[in-house]
This record gives sequence, structure tokens and C-alpha cells, in this order.
Amino acid sequence: MIRGFGIAAAGLVIAGMTSAAASADDLSSGTWYYTALHVQENLDAGFTGKGVKIAVIDTQINPSISPLQGANLTVVDKSYCYDAQGNPVPPTSTDYTAALHGTRVASLIVGTGEAAPGQVPIRGVAPQAQVLFYSSGVATTATQSLACLDSAGKERGLDAVSEAMNDAMDAHADILSISLGGGYSDAMNRALARALALGIPVVAGLTNDALAATGELPAVANGSVGVQAIDATGAVQKAGGFSNQNLSVKVAAPGVGIIAQGTAESWDAQELDGGTSLATPIVAGFLADMKSKFPSATCNQLLQTMIRNTGGTHHEPQWGSDLGYGTISLTQMREDNPLAYEDVNPFFDPKASQSQGPTVDDVRAAKGAEALKPTAGSQTTTPQTGKPSADGASEGTPTWVPFAIGGGALLLIVVGGVIAVVMSSRRRRGAESAQAVGEPASDGDHFMHAPTGAGSGSDQGGRG
Repeated sequence: MIRGFGIAAAGLVIAGMTSAAASADDLSSGTWYYTALHVQENLDAGFTGKGVKIAVIDTQINPSISPLQGANLTVVDKSYCYDAQGNPVPPTSTDYTAALHGTRVASLIVGTGEAAPGQVPIRGVAPQAQVLFYSSGVATTATQSLACLDSAGKERGLDAVSEAMNDAMDAHADILSISLGGGYSDAMNRALARALALGIPVVAGLTNDALAATGELPAVANGSVGVQAIDATGAVQKAGGFSNQNLSVKVAAPGVGIIAQGTAESWDAQELDGGTSLATPIVAGFLADMKSKFPSATCNQLLQTMIRNTGGTHHEPQWGSDLGYGTISLTQMREDNPLAYEDVNPFFDPKASQSQGPTVDDVRAAKGAEALKPTAGSQTTTPQTGKPSADGASEGTPTWVPFAIGGGALLLIVVGGVIAVVMSSRRRRGAESAQAVGEPASDGDHFMHAPTGAGSGSDQGGRG
């Protein structure tokens, strides 16, 4: 996970990178996510993400690497950050430190499998989805600290991410994928409220810190899809011997021991990487795959389907602090009809306070603002260049900030000055709570729904 715009500081931080050199045999093991989740089988069945826009908000990106050659990738040519001299920071870069995080996140969605001789093909889980890439943070150090200044030299923090989110929503993105994070921001709260009002899921990586009871925005926000990382055995990633747990986890996906393009020596080299930053695009990609086959289903209905089909079985939603509602399973999701569920976000708590993210009033205000906007097509950009296309048709996709790729040296998250150790408490939900899933609020707001996370998840670490 990339941690940005920290709670106690204005700057972005990318934490917990676990990249490590490996032999050719070891590297081949990094494709386990593709086999375990039956990705090729799902693609062959037509679950490819075609016609769906995923906005990825991350660091800079290197679109010239092998796995992104010919990919359905549009890099938005807009500077959300400036350097210390007041110069706009370009969204693309060939610098390893600056671009590895965003490059790896995008590859797991639309990677084409192109590879140099002797390399392991990296294939995305939604290769026909359109990724609209927004660069809203500049990685500057070996520890993956992030910086983002405005033209006057002031730290922008999550405001840059929030602006990118709004641009992605203007471009009619269907899903936002973000692997960055930070503390509370008014601009972020408004962007999150707008996403909820529009029914656009914000899929975001949780912290990789095993000692964090909560975490950072946007992953922990009311209504967001906070993503956990698991290894090839189905176990939650560990930090310092402790399993990573979080009160805001919603779903788990592969994120440990994943093949990654580029090393400090060369972009042509490969290594294994890990963390919630890599699990996040897999979840976003699977939602896009479902959307491509069920275009009339809302994304809220897809989320309802997701939490009922984790771990490879169909079941009533059950929550735990390690896997959330379980490990995502597209194979099982595709057997379910999302149109059978109510158009409500299962993760939105209408009783949440302002400190927990968007409130009911925030989302209603956002809905009112959207109703006042004129309808007009937004300008598109061409793949990888970000330059406007001739027809001006909207080609945007939603974006979320990249949270750190890594489950090794994980930073502690300080919340209210206390570092809380989350113990593994898995409480089973009662039948009454389970039946509440999908019930709309009395006023018909599609975003209103009390979370069903009061109960415990069954052991669904299996790979679906």
C-alpha cells in the first residue's frame, strides 16, 4: 500500500515495499494470482472488462514497459503536482523510483502478457477494460515517500488525489482504483461523497501495517471498498510476524509474492512484490469484468454480489477483521445475478459521523450539486499520450489513489496518538443482520445502507 498525505503530516508516503530479487523459477511463482483466481477461464467466458472505464490514481507511470505495450491505457496529460521550482510534473517517467508503483498497479488490470525472452508474462485481470491513469503524487525516495506541491510550492496532499478523482468522475469513470492514502481532507471528503452520490465504487488499498486498528483515507472512508492482501495459501499478509488486520477491511485479494516488472537495475528485469496496492487493482478489475457482462447492473449491485460470493461459495455476508467479507471470487460472482439485489452500497453507514468519512448529508449535498450540472460530453484523451482526441468523446475512467505495494517493512499508523493492535476477532453475524443487506433506506437514497460488518466472516481464505 502507498501511504500518502499522512495523518500527522501533509506529505504523501509510500510504505511497505517488499520487492525482492528472485530466480527465474521463483519469478514464475509470481503468477499464482492468475491461476488461483481462474482469470483465463473467466476471460474466455467473456468477463473481460470490455466497455468499462477504470480510473487509476497513483504515482507517475512508465507506459513503455513490455506488459503495457498495446494495453488499453490512457495516461491523462494533466499535472496535479509541481516540483520545487514550480514546474509541472509530467505523469509519465522512466525513473524507477518515481514510476514503479503506478506502473505495477496498472499492469495488474490491463497487462497484455507481452514479455521479453526469458521473462514471465504479466497479464491483467481485466485486459479489455479502459484504464484512465491519473498521476497525483511524486515518489522521491527509496522508501517511496510521496510529494505533491502546488505551483506556489505548498504541499497539496490529498487535494491532488481529490482533484484527480473529480476529473475521473467528469470523464464518466465506472470504478475508481486508488492505492494511496492519507489523513482527513475536506476536498477528499467531498470527492468521496460525490462518488457515493454517483454510485461509483472507490476501491482502495488499506494500510499494510499490522498494528493499525483503522487506517487512512480513502480506504477507511464510509462506503469505500477497503482491500486486504493475501498470499498464495489464502493467508493474510504479515508484518513483523503479525497478520494484517483492519476494522475497515471489506474484501481480500492476492497481493503477496506477485510478479512485477522493473527493478532498480533495469525496467527489463523482474522481481516479486507485495501489498494491498497490488490487491486493489485486482478487485477493481474483477468488478469491471462483472460490469462488462452485466452492463445494466449498477456498481452498488456488483458490490452486493461480491460480498455474497467470496471464497468460491455463495453465502450470506459475513465479516471478519482479517478478510473482511472474504476473498474475492469472480468465478463465483459470475454465477450470480447482480440485478437480484438492491441498488444500495453495502458499505455505507447512514449513521456514520463526519470523522468516518462522508455522512448522509454530505452525499445528499453532492447529489444535489450533480442535479444542477449541465449534461455535456467531457474531452477524451488518447492512449498513453493523454492528448485530446478529435471527436471529443468521453474516454475517462474512475481513479483511486495507490496504497502501498508491500507487506514487509510496514509503517505504523498513528490514530489519535495511539497505536492499536488489532486482535483477530471474528464475530458471526445473526440472521437478522444478514437479511438487512440490500434493504434500501426509507427515502430511496441508493447510497444509504448500514454496513453488515457487525458479524464475523467464515474462514473463506480459499481462492475462488
